[in-house]
Amino acid sequence: MPIANAASDVPDPLLPPAAMDVFAISDRDPRFVGEQVRLLFLNAPTAIATTVVITVIVYGFLARASIPLADVWLTWSMLISGWRGWVLWQYRRSAGLATDPVRWRDKLQLGAFAAGATFGMLGVFFFPAAPPTIKFLIVLVLAGFGAGSLGALGASTRVYAAYILPMMPPLVIMLFMEGDRIFHTVAWMAIIYIVVSLLFARNIGRTLKEAILLKFAHEATLGQLRDEMRRSARMAADLLERESHLRMLGENVPAFIAHFDRDEILRYSNKAYAGLFGVDQDALMGRHAREILGTERYAAEAPFSKRALAGEIQRYQRILQRTDASPLVLDVNRAPYRTQTGVIDGYYIFAVDRTEATRLTEALRSSERQGQLLLSSLELSGEAI
Repeated sequence: MPIANAASDVPDPLLPPAAMDVFAISDRDPRFVGEQVRLLFLNAPTAIATTVVITVIVYGFLARASIPLADVWLTWSMLISGWRGWVLWQYRRSAGLATDPVRWRDKLQLGAFAAGATFGMLGVFFFPAAPPTIKFLIVLVLAGFGAGSLGALGASTRVYAAYILPMMPPLVIMLFMEGDRIFHTVAWMAIIYIVVSLLFARNIGRTLKEAILLKFAHEATLGQLRDEMRRSARMAADLLERESHLRMLGENVPAFIAHFDRDEILRYSNKAYAGLFGVDQDALMGRHAREILGTERYAAEAPFSKRALAGEIQRYQRILQRTDASPLVLDVNRAPYRTQTGVIDGYYIFAVDRTEATRLTEALRSSERQGQLLLSSLELSGEAI
């Protein structure tokens, strides 16, 4: 997925808001500078080691040509390399990047300037007095250092500029001061090289910025996904806990409970409801109401089911026959099940056993009738009671 338009740097509207926020980051933002500095220090060991090796080789040629001050230049170059190594060591053992990355970039820029100026001394102090072979060696070394440092310092255009500008322009001046026209040609080539290398560094910086922004967008998206996963996990745990509580309540309440979906497929029943049919709960799950109740009973219940699916709450009484042939009197509540959007997607059945209460009521009524008959008999007998 593209994250930005190359011409306008417009964020992709399909990215999540947290990822789109990273495109507002400027080159001075501590997060952006911190990532730049991390990449610069990542390449620093190789750059420092290469500088030391090339310094020793160049010193060997200068010493062989008996050029004055070669020892001083070697010492100074090694001190600069040592200081850059010390900064690298301090960076790796310090947490300063997280709090003040600009300070580390300034140190890198100072180190790059010192290293560039050190090699710029080759053009100022050693080039005029050197033999032609050493002169061309100096040109090759400085050109090679300028090209090689693009990979190490290209993460920051300003750091690369701090390195290349004190190194190459002094050489260009010395080349123009030479009488041989070939050196003038090399000087013009060096000028072109400086301009092109700075443009390359600028393009590398832009490409790197896009890569850093992509990384930030990726991290922001992953952060959002992790948050969503944590929230989903918490919601799932809460739902499982609530479902567990509801199931425990459904299994322990003295009632017959069942849930049918809109197609009248059983989705839940407690043990008491399954016991009405003499089977386990698992044996009923996923079966149609007609298959569970039988054709005759299903036809009797169908009108109530239709009204429940239409949104009406049904309350009525049913007399059933248990598996042992004893009667079972139920007070039935059939209520519609609504989703969060208000759509009716099935119904619940909640039935209470009223058999014992009905038996006691009938016994009481029978006792009252017998008492009334007895009183009527006594009134007709004329006896004193």
